[in-house]
Amino acid sequence: MHGGQSVQRKAVILTCALITCTLIGPAGLAPAATRGSRQPASFDELTAGFSRPDMVYAPFTFWFWDEPLQPDKMERMGRTMLEQRLNPGYAHARMNMVGLEDLPRRQWLSPVWMDAFNRVLTAAEQAGCYFGYVDDYWWPSGRAAGRTLQRHPDLWAVSLRWETLDVRGPATVEVPECFFAVAAHRADALDDPGPIHGGRLDPNGVPARHEPARIVSDSLRLVDANHGRWSVPEGSWRLYAFIQYYHPGADGGRLNYLDERLPAAFIELAHEPYAQRFGDRMGRSLPGVFVDNEGDYGYKLAWSDTLDRRYRGQWDRDIRLWMPLLIDEDVEGRFAVARWQWFETVSNIYTEFLGAVSHWLEERGVYCISNLWEETLMWQAGAVGDFFKAQRAYSMPGTDCLGLNALKCHDFKETQSVTEFEGRRMQSEIMGAAGFWGFNPITIKQVANAVTTWGVSHVVPHGIFTTRTLSGNPWLPDWYEQNPMWPWLHQWTDFVRRASFVNSHGHTAADVLLVNPMDSVWALAGPGAFDPALPGRVPVPHVMPLPGPDDIPQTREELKRNSAWWCPPKMDEWFSPAVHHINAAYTQAMNDLTDARVEFLIADRHYLDQMQVRDGRLVRPPFRFRAVVLPPLVVLPSAVAEKLLDFARQGGTVYALGMLPAGSVERGMNDAAMAERMQELRQLPTFISCPDGLAAQIARDPGPLRSHIEFIDGRFTMLQQHRRIDDRHFFWLANNTGSPQRCTIRIPGVAGRAAIWDCEEGTRYPVPSACTDADSTLRLTFEPYEAFWLVIDPARQPLNEVGPSEAPPPVVIAIDGPWIARIDRTDQPPLEHTPTIPDDLVTPVGRRVKLEDWSKWGLERFSGYVDYDTTVTLPQGSGRLQIDLGKVSHLAEVWLDGRSLGKRLWPPFVFEVPRATRTEGPCRLRIRVGNLINNNYGQDAASGLFGSVQLRRLP
Repeated sequence: MHGGQSVQRKAVILTCALITCTLIGPAGLAPAATRGSRQPASFDELTAGFSRPDMVYAPFTFWFWDEPLQPDKMERMGRTMLEQRLNPGYAHARMNMVGLEDLPRRQWLSPVWMDAFNRVLTAAEQAGCYFGYVDDYWWPSGRAAGRTLQRHPDLWAVSLRWETLDVRGPATVEVPECFFAVAAHRADALDDPGPIHGGRLDPNGVPARHEPARIVSDSLRLVDANHGRWSVPEGSWRLYAFIQYYHPGADGGRLNYLDERLPAAFIELAHEPYAQRFGDRMGRSLPGVFVDNEGDYGYKLAWSDTLDRRYRGQWDRDIRLWMPLLIDEDVEGRFAVARWQWFETVSNIYTEFLGAVSHWLEERGVYCISNLWEETLMWQAGAVGDFFKAQRAYSMPGTDCLGLNALKCHDFKETQSVTEFEGRRMQSEIMGAAGFWGFNPITIKQVANAVTTWGVSHVVPHGIFTTRTLSGNPWLPDWYEQNPMWPWLHQWTDFVRRASFVNSHGHTAADVLLVNPMDSVWALAGPGAFDPALPGRVPVPHVMPLPGPDDIPQTREELKRNSAWWCPPKMDEWFSPAVHHINAAYTQAMNDLTDARVEFLIADRHYLDQMQVRDGRLVRPPFRFRAVVLPPLVVLPSAVAEKLLDFARQGGTVYALGMLPAGSVERGMNDAAMAERMQELRQLPTFISCPDGLAAQIARDPGPLRSHIEFIDGRFTMLQQHRRIDDRHFFWLANNTGSPQRCTIRIPGVAGRAAIWDCEEGTRYPVPSACTDADSTLRLTFEPYEAFWLVIDPARQPLNEVGPSEAPPPVVIAIDGPWIARIDRTDQPPLEHTPTIPDDLVTPVGRRVKLEDWSKWGLERFSGYVDYDTTVTLPQGSGRLQIDLGKVSHLAEVWLDGRSLGKRLWPPFVFEVPRATRTEGPCRLRIRVGNLINNNYGQDAASGLFGSVQLRRLP
């Protein structure tokens, strides 16, 4: 099905050791601090565990507990998930999405919650599976269902806005009432002697948008606002009066995540109850916790006493003095330093909150999953701060992947890089908000193929709702038993489990490094990133008074409004065209490298600091990078710039996609030493300017931007990842198209025994190859949507042959019917809307039909199963025999004389006919076809068996 045409698959399948699913894991694997770590494993251990890996590698569903709890119902639902080898996953307390009664906030962590949780956890243990929790009610994490503020009413979020006063001195002016005030000499002369007011609130409470000015940073001085008047020195001056206000964060948070007291307060309220009840099971059957905090360090110019103190301690400067440089640029160029230091300090404190929760869980053997905004550099800067630093704080970094974004690399590559450098597994919450329109057997297979390519080893499907009323739910799909595909879902979960098992070991073989440009984004962030005149995501007033104790109770409507799940984030709009240009070039570089199947990782300054230059390579074991790609940059850390220059001097290739930095994070925009380094870099023969992007450069001369696999013939859009595990080469190869593919490939520098590890069936079989000491040539066949691990073992001799390019054609016998269709009412999914079914389709006689769409039979709102019956006479003789159903919408099971030939959840719908079932004379052929849940909700989706149905006899 996958491999060289000269080898009959049935003759070469290797026997896989069957490892029973236990809570300990595959025999011989070394224990890890948590199951979120990459565990060392020998090749023999991987081989033994591949067929039936521990269930910790199977998908964990995002399970929404969104109605008043009935422990019996929760246990039944959990056991139903376990039947499909789907871990019940992570229990998420939340509001109801269809207008029914919410899960009462008082029930979260109550005795009834713990009873329901215990029942599901016990059921998971009995099945050798796992169950975890999301650590808050609704989102963002930290609120503890409002209990954090109830217990600590001084932990409200605080932000700063400002009003400006432009005036020409000498003069005396009134200082607006404020928290503090700073003045700076303007570099440009004022035509109007002033005072000119800016940033004031209009009658509706909306601040006027900031009018930028150029200032002299050497003139910055604090102004005593207590006396209410300021004596303006000679010249043109701008006074900045900073005023505290309240606004929920980008993800609706009301808490001050920059207050160092928050982590302990939240852990006590949200995590300690689990430790008290389930402490002996934490790190065992309760292996992990999901944190739904996508990024919420505070709103715009966030403030806390902790920030004030930490900034002073780290930079030896009063944070207030340089606040104007976050908003306006200075002639000295120090604004880049001021902004960088502010973001760096904010990121440190916010990351401490995230990391404190993860560390507390790690001490109990429990991994902690992140769920941060990764969509753009602007979102990251405006809500997360330092995305890489935040991801490093978690024992299992993750991504929140909505819709079909999983089919693209962008949202994964940064997180994948952190997990590869840190030796951790990678989570992805997949297909949230895809709706039923984007949810079918093919798309879930395509998504699984893709996220495995991007390095994901822990898949969390979004989601399953406890409330089984789905009409009007904006956060579909729902994966549960109303879907006709549900009884087939174990085929997908088994596939994911095996793919994730391999992906959880070893490391990628990346040899190209893309530099993360967040330092430059920070330097260019202003004033829109801080100005409340540019609205945020949450639909509330631009500026609100600081809350008091009476504001702590939060209604359902306010909680829903603050979460703003129906509103797109607006952080992109806060940033300048220069930042958008950097983001676009950075994104395109990821796409270009992925399209060229180049193995690459992304490094921030932290990882670049850890690397050493050796023989023209950037080295951080086990990685050795031979090429570096620079997006457009305005600043770099000086040590990083020097290291990149040394790398190029020693023969490493540097590709630049735009401007090189003229500034540093230490000295600002006008750093002569940085300019000198970049001038030398431009003149080196290993420097390549790529103003038209990497794709054009790769087409001209790929140089070190080469794929580890070359097509000799049969090129197609193949997904590819190369891993190294115990000195073996593991290539994940995927055909995400609807057409079969045949190709011949060459793998330079890799030789040895080749085998395919089939994640659908859990089998392994060798593939012939023509090998030299330096490379391997193989011929591969891919069915539609097929993916597998191609494993090359240098310790074993290859099968030195490549079979003929085409196998002998099969003998095809059409199965033309007649076809009788029936619907068994007793064996259908529990639909929300009862469909109308014509009477003759539910009688024992059934209806004689053509192979056409069910809508022509009066089944427009029907979602479920139709059985097709006919008789067929099997050809006798040796050789393989298959039944090919042709086109099926969307899943099928086949019986021959009452014996099941198997199920298929995605194409190709081809079923082997075992010799034991081949009898002379007519046989009864029954084909059960299932369609999609879409039809039951009025979405017209193709349904039925379309054929052509054939018997195929192969040699």
